[in-house]
Amino acid sequence: MKIAVITDIHDNLINLSRAVNSINFNEEIEIVILCGDIGHSSEVIDYLSKLQKKQYVALSSIDIKNNDLFEYFNDSAIEYFSPFGSIELDGRKIGFTHEEKYAKEQEGFDVIFYMPVSPVGQFFNSYFLIVVSPPKNKI
Repeated sequence: MKIAVITDIHDNLINLSRAVNSINFNEEIEIVILCGDIGHSSEVIDYLSKLQKKQYVALSSIDIKNNDLFEYFNDSAIEYFSPFGSIELDGRKIGFTHEEKYAKEQEGFDVIFYMPVSPVGQFFNSYFLIVVSPPKNKI
């Protein structure tokens, strides 16, 4: 099983479209984790609704101001967390957030995803990382 991690969409519809198509095409990906800064446009929600995988979301400070996102998450039964989310998959504890400070406060996780897309821990190459908007720092 693979996990796709997306962060910092910031209404970048071109790259989001590419990410959604790549994720849907890859049969090994079962889970999508969104690490915040999704955006404000309704088009972002349209693209996210095309994801054919289970989604988990860690909301950032800009996301909690977007009522349309909450409506979409509630209507589609997407699990969302603020500011830090955690799930267990295949006996592994996975954390995710937008901000590094929340990631650094956590203990007991096999991996934690956060911006600037630096997974903490080991997850045996079973994740597939997609960054939709370029981070401020080069990867």
